[in-house]
Amino acid sequence: TSHMIWINLLYNLIGYLSKPISFHSALRTFLCNKTATSLVEWKKTDDDGDILVLLYDDGENRPESQDGRYYGRAEFFTEEIPKGNFSMKLRKVRTEDKGEFRCEVHSDTDSASTTARIFCVIKSHIHSPEGQWLCCTLIISTTSFFLGEITSLLSFMSIGLSISDIHNYISDI
Repeated sequence: TSHMIWINLLYNLIGYLSKPISFHSALRTFLCNKTATSLVEWKKTDDDGDILVLLYDDGENRPESQDGRYYGRAEFFTEEIPKGNFSMKLRKVRTEDKGEFRCEVHSDTDSASTTARIFCVIKSHIHSPEGQWLCCTLIISTTSFFLGEITSLLSFMSIGLSISDIHNYISDI
């Protein structure tokens, strides 16, 4: 049975909004047997070395192993793990998150890895005759490697909300 790994970055426009805006970037890594998956690690590569973002080991999600910078912001879709989906959900993306994230999946018989690179996180305020706007841009490049095959995807996501729309949204929640 083959299955896919996806990275799902949830970008919260403003820290006090309770409903994050979702950006999806598909990452496909295929493993032969999801029931034999013994170790899944999401790491961010940094100049100082690898930072552990998420860990799934011996059938258990291990949030206590997360680096403090990602505690409470990065998580698995736990309801999807039994289906072999070890996607990462990253909330409140920060400028410091820029860089490469690598997922390594190991089973008794196979291993696979995939990387996602956040090139930039841009937040800007634009003043126009219609009012003030908050614009957010996220550029992600993804690469998967399995059995000698490399696939790449570049995603560019941008969203603009007027400040009045944000205030209306906040008053609705």
